[in-house]
Amino acid sequence: MIWIILLFSFALRLISLNQSLWLDEAISVLAVRGHDLAYIWSHFFAVDVHPPGFYLLLWLTGNLFGWSEIIIRLPSVLLAIGTIYLTFKIGQLLFSKPVGLIAALLLAVNPLDLYYSEEARMYSLATFGVALSFYCFFKYLKGLRVRWWLYAISLVIIFWSDYLPYIVVLIQLGGFVLFRKNTKNRSFISGLLVGLLSLLPLIPLAWQQFVGGLKVATDLPTWGKIVGGAGFKELALLPLKTETGRISLAGNPLFKVLAGFTSLIYLYLLVCLWRRFNKPVVVLFAWLIIPPVLTFLVSFWIPLFSYYRFIFILPAFCLLVAISINSQKRVVQKLLGLVLIFLELTFCFIYLINPTFHREDWRGAVNFTDQFKNSDQIILFDDNNLEAPFIYYSQNLSPAKPGLDKIPADSSNINSLVAKLEGKNQVYLYDYLVDITDPNRILAQNLNSLGFKQTQTYNFNGVGFIYLYTRVNQ
Repeated sequence: MIWIILLFSFALRLISLNQSLWLDEAISVLAVRGHDLAYIWSHFFAVDVHPPGFYLLLWLTGNLFGWSEIIIRLPSVLLAIGTIYLTFKIGQLLFSKPVGLIAALLLAVNPLDLYYSEEARMYSLATFGVALSFYCFFKYLKGLRVRWWLYAISLVIIFWSDYLPYIVVLIQLGGFVLFRKNTKNRSFISGLLVGLLSLLPLIPLAWQQFVGGLKVATDLPTWGKIVGGAGFKELALLPLKTETGRISLAGNPLFKVLAGFTSLIYLYLLVCLWRRFNKPVVVLFAWLIIPPVLTFLVSFWIPLFSYYRFIFILPAFCLLVAISINSQKRVVQKLLGLVLIFLELTFCFIYLINPTFHREDWRGAVNFTDQFKNSDQIILFDDNNLEAPFIYYSQNLSPAKPGLDKIPADSSNINSLVAKLEGKNQVYLYDYLVDITDPNRILAQNLNSLGFKQTQTYNFNGVGFIYLYTRVNQ
C-alpha cells in the first residue's frame, strides 16, 4: 500500500513541474550555474540568507543533467517522496502500520507540501532531514538500535539546508533527556556530536549572513514585512495555508466554506488527542508547535515568521491527525479519512489547474518583451539590477537595463536615466517589487518628466505589470 501512495505522490508532483521559475529559484540557478564551488562559496553564500547545502545539491544536479525547470526541481520532488516514506515509517514505528499509511497519504495530498515539493529551493531538503532525524530519534526513545552515522547524516542535512529547522534538534535533545532509554545513550550522543561538528564551517558564514540580513532589513524596511513578521495575519496564515496551500480564498465564498470545514475537522481531531498524551504524542506536538512559537517571538526583532518556512512541521501535523483518525470508531475513521483526503485533493487540483495560483510567469513576460529588439526601444526594471528570472529566460539581454542606480530609489536616479534613454522612443518598464525598490514611483515620475507617456499596460501572473511608455515629444 505504501508504494501505491508513493507512486501517486510522485505522479501528483509531476503535473505542474514545468512552471516558470520565480525569483528565488532563478537566483539560485544563476548563483551556481557556470561557477566552481570556490567562487560560489566566496561570492554567493556570504550574501544569501540560507546555508549552502541546497546550492551544492543544485550545482551537482545542474552540472550532471542540465538546467531546465524540471531537472532542477526534480531533487525536491524525490526528497518529498522520501519524506512521505519516512512519515509512514515513523507512524508504523510509534503506533501501527495503519497510522503510518494514513499519515503518509495525508502528507501526499497536502497542498502546501505539494507546492513546495515542486520548488527548486531548500524546503524539501530540510524537511527530509528533519523527518530522518525524528525517525532515528524515536528509535532511540524506544531503545531500538540506530546507527549513529544515520542520525549524524540527518543532522548534517538539517544544519546545511535551512536555519529554522535547527529548533528541532533542541526538541530532540530535550526529549532525549526526559524520555531516553539508557542503553542507547552513546549512539545518540555520537551522532549528535558529529552533526554539531558539521556546523563549524558554517559559523563565519552564518554571521556574515546575519549581519547582511539586518542591513537589508534596515535599508529596505518594506522587505521585512514581506519576508515575515510577528503579526496576526502571519500567525493566521500558518494553519490556513497548511490546509489549503497557495491558493487564494479572497473573493471566492466556496473556497472559504471548504477551508472552514477542513479547519473544523482538523481542530476536532487534534482536540481528540488529549486522551492519548503519551511520550511520542508529546514529542510530535513539540515538533509541530515549538518551531512556530519560537520563530514568532523572535520575529518581533528579526523578520522570520512566514508559513512557507515551516514545511518541516508538516509530517508531525499529519502524524497527529492520523493518530486521532485511527483512534475513532471504524465508521468514523473511514468517514473522516475520506472527507479529508477529498478536501485536500480538491485544494491540490484547484492549484494545479489554475495558472493564477502558479509561480511567477517570468517565461511568458520575457517571451513578450524579447520580441521587441528595435534600436529605439529599451526594457527597464524598477530596480538597480536585472531580475534573475529575466536573465534566465531572455535570449537577448542587450535592450534591458536597470532603471535605478540604487534602492530604494531617490531623485538622484534621473542622471543616469537620461543617458539610458538617449535615442529611445519606447520603454517597457517592469515594476516587479516596485513597492520595495521604488515605493514612491520615482522612476515613473522621471519618465514622465523626460517626455514619456504611459500608453499600454500588460499584466503577467506574479510578475506584475509591464508598462509601455512612448516618447510624446519626438
